[in-house]
Amino acid sequence: MSATFPASPAHTQHATDFFELYASCPQGFEAALARELKFLHMHRVRPLKGRVTFSGTVEDAMRTCQNTRLASRVYVVLGRFDAVTADELYAGSYALTWEDILTPGSSLAISVQGVTRELRNTQFIAQKVKDALCDRLIDTTGQRPDIELANPDARVHVAVKVGRVSISLDLAGQPLFKRLSKHCLSAAGELSLLRSDYAAFVLAQLGWLDSALDKRDHASCLGTLVDLSPSAGIALEAACTATQTNMHASRTKWGYDAWQAASNLATSSGAGTLAKLSADMPNAEAKQSPQPQQDPLRIFASVDDTHRQTVQRICAAAGVQKDIHIVNAQFDAILKHINAPERKADLEQRNHQAPYSQQVLYLAADMRDVPFAQAHQSLQLIQQLFETSTREVHLALLSRDTMPERIFSHAHQHIELMLQNEPISLYCYTKTAQRVSAHHHELTSKTLGNLPDGSPVNRVPATAHNVKANQTPIAQKAHHADNEFEPALLIPESIQFANRLKKNLRHLRKWARREHVNCYRVYDADLPDYAAAIDLYEGSATTPGRWLVLAEYAPPKSVDPAKAQARLLDMLTLAPQILEVDASCVYARARTRSRGGSQYGRQKGYSAQQSIHPIIEEGGLSFELNFDDYLDTGIFLDHRLTRNLVRSLARERKSRYFLNLFAYTGTASCYAADGGVQETVTVDLSNTYLDWAERNMAANGFTGSEHYYVRDDVLGWLQGQIRRNNQWDLIFCDPPTFSNSSKMGQRSWDVQRDHVELLSAIQQILMPSGVAVFSCNLRNFKPAWDELAALGLKLTDISAQTIPPDFARNQKIHHCYLVEHV
Repeated sequence: MSATFPASPAHTQHATDFFELYASCPQGFEAALARELKFLHMHRVRPLKGRVTFSGTVEDAMRTCQNTRLASRVYVVLGRFDAVTADELYAGSYALTWEDILTPGSSLAISVQGVTRELRNTQFIAQKVKDALCDRLIDTTGQRPDIELANPDARVHVAVKVGRVSISLDLAGQPLFKRLSKHCLSAAGELSLLRSDYAAFVLAQLGWLDSALDKRDHASCLGTLVDLSPSAGIALEAACTATQTNMHASRTKWGYDAWQAASNLATSSGAGTLAKLSADMPNAEAKQSPQPQQDPLRIFASVDDTHRQTVQRICAAAGVQKDIHIVNAQFDAILKHINAPERKADLEQRNHQAPYSQQVLYLAADMRDVPFAQAHQSLQLIQQLFETSTREVHLALLSRDTMPERIFSHAHQHIELMLQNEPISLYCYTKTAQRVSAHHHELTSKTLGNLPDGSPVNRVPATAHNVKANQTPIAQKAHHADNEFEPALLIPESIQFANRLKKNLRHLRKWARREHVNCYRVYDADLPDYAAAIDLYEGSATTPGRWLVLAEYAPPKSVDPAKAQARLLDMLTLAPQILEVDASCVYARARTRSRGGSQYGRQKGYSAQQSIHPIIEEGGLSFELNFDDYLDTGIFLDHRLTRNLVRSLARERKSRYFLNLFAYTGTASCYAADGGVQETVTVDLSNTYLDWAERNMAANGFTGSEHYYVRDDVLGWLQGQIRRNNQWDLIFCDPPTFSNSSKMGQRSWDVQRDHVELLSAIQQILMPSGVAVFSCNLRNFKPAWDELAALGLKLTDISAQTIPPDFARNQKIHHCYLVEHV
């Protein structure tokens, strides 16, 4: 007796039949995705949590897959049934007419969401559905489908709730947000591109996406979009949207290829139907009518020089290099480009449009992976653009922390999202167009020039009369005692920090000029609440420039983290202004009062400036610095006098052989060579620092076979020298406080615990008349005087005479001793 099978609700004989569909999306996207589906003319659109349900024809479903910018996947509901037990799950799955749903020969995979008390395991649920599906196809077609987990033709999704099961077919296949081509991803290299659907969501919350999808006039009606993200991912998505670039040109497989209803449509309508879907937008008729020549898109990517070439390659790979204007990440550079005059013909065609100055300015930035200091600089730039524009401004900031809240006030939207299992937030701000007074028009016209329509460029900070009525000023304004400038401060008390920094600068600048010191510390936690060290560096004639390194000491747990961050932001605002350093040349560090050796800490990317290695001068010698890649810059400023002592000892004692242990970048080797030693040996565990040391030596003319560079663990290497009876008459040793580098093998290093062993080894390689300089930066370091004396070593504490004036406040910045034989 032959079996009979009920009809499946997902099986259709007519292309005009409607199906129950839904599009999945990240939580928070639902409202924006619902608007997009309505624009695509879907029916019965209803946003739910993590999805939006709708109905449509086969063609509607396929068109949604190809044109949605916000959905992750699109599903067609195949059926629902009650199921409590495994047998009921099998029976309900078997009842679906899989022979009419899937195209013959399609491979498949099954995913499961949810469990119940009886159906407790997702793998078991998937197995029961797979068994039912395969048995059905064997019974009806005589063929068993292939199971392929990696890249199946059909993905069946099973949703299980208490007593109810829903089965759907994934019409997308691979996630729809994976639409960037391999060429784009390859061009990006190590630069992290914002996921396409998140970039589209930022544009949707700005209001830009709706305008782009519904544009009926010139592209210029979209307004001006400026993306201040390092990767320009938002600008890339905007250009692809505005130009209706085929998002999935490189895709060779769709989930709906395995859907029999879609296959029937292709057969009945011809293969060309599928190819036309991406172009069948609701406003296609408007596009076909005669249109005036469109203005160029006003999409700008504001990136620093470090990423400019990478962004250019990405845009070229996406085919939108002509649609995105790449500008420098500086206020004046951005204004110059976004306010550049356009062609006269274009301006004449604007009679029916809003004046140029009233067009909307959209500002967006992806700041998730931007280092703290660079993020602060970018936010200041965005704040300046936001405040000074006379147009209506919409601003969207994507961030992992609350830094935008510290600089901007009262976001009209704050949306919490998840990306790659990490929480992120989208902050949105709006400001209405502003009127400009005649006096200000005259002032700004003289200083900055006019916009194309004659309106001036406005750089007046936001005040009570020019900010939207329901908004407060973005930041409080505080005045310095001497009224030199008016920085935007988050905490009024930060003015005390400004005054202290200015006082320090006046005192130290005179000393530095007198002593020919170009790099020095100008502030070191002088005020307890503003716990940071600030170092000023001035480059040599070969690499002129001024740089600041601000290293924040970790605040105690009793301090409110929000206040600590606000103080840090104020320091980053005030310090470059007072010290006359460009904001792009400020580097922030987070330095903890821990036992770790800071010189070996790698910390990438602190400034928006292109990575450079400036040359500075000290004591008549030249040294290479690196502000970008490591916690320390390549030279310890507190050892300025110690290095000079090494040179003086070399000259006075006419030393011939110099040994530099834990050498870091070899600055002491340069001083010793300058003091006249015949041979230097520089020892460090890092090849990176040894190469750096060799460059420093070469920069000062110390090259040749008499200068050796050894990569090794110092304690192990010293034992080898003792066995060989090698000796030196001048030794410099500046070990880290603590190290557990894997290069040391099983052992670790602790300067308090291990200094006796180290100095004992140094004693055995030190010539009878020789001297060693031993230094460490452990604040509470105490030499084991009795043990060292028993070894026949004499230690002389010279710490006080090696602390330079700019470190006078912190007498424990380091300890320094002369080590000699008794």
